[in-house]
Amino acid sequence: TGDTVLCLPGHAENVTTTPTFPAGCRVIGVPAGTATPTFTWSATTSQWAISTANVFFGGLKLAVCGAVVVKGIVVTGSNVSFVGNEIVQATGASLKATILMETDTGADYFLFKDNYIYGTATHQSDDVLHIKGATSQNRLVGNRAVCSSTAVTKGIFHIAGASLNGLISDIDLYNT
Repeated sequence: TGDTVLCLPGHAENVTTTPTFPAGCRVIGVPAGTATPTFTWSATTSQWAISTANVFFGGLKLAVCGAVVVKGIVVTGSNVSFVGNEIVQATGASLKATILMETDTGADYFLFKDNYIYGTATHQSDDVLHIKGATSQNRLVGNRAVCSSTAVTKGIFHIAGASLNGLISDIDLYNT
């Protein structure tokens, strides 16, 4: 527990299976423009399933668009944070996330802060970030999203279920 993984500029890795993130793990990238450490979801079933507590991801490029990814990131652990990441939602009709990220029951105190999410104008996701299930104290703060969603009842930021005492602040949305 408590491991820190430092990803240096130029690091590139394909997400093909579901890795295990130990409780307290921190995956920190050193942002460097086009050399920012990059994780690319490269198969339909590629997924990060984060069920442990206190996991942090920051300074990374997360390209959840190397295939038609069903559900790229699923969070059910508490106190999971995504801070200061560049997140790619779509680059083509067969290179997009159906659901980019989803939180579910157990994902209390989820923090999604200062991330930049973008994709192509004509290749939409059903949900970009879906907050669902019985959760509390989720915080979506200071994010910018320039991407699109296909579903009227869903969206770029889709909050459903019993999500209590959350905070949404300083969000810039541009539905392409």
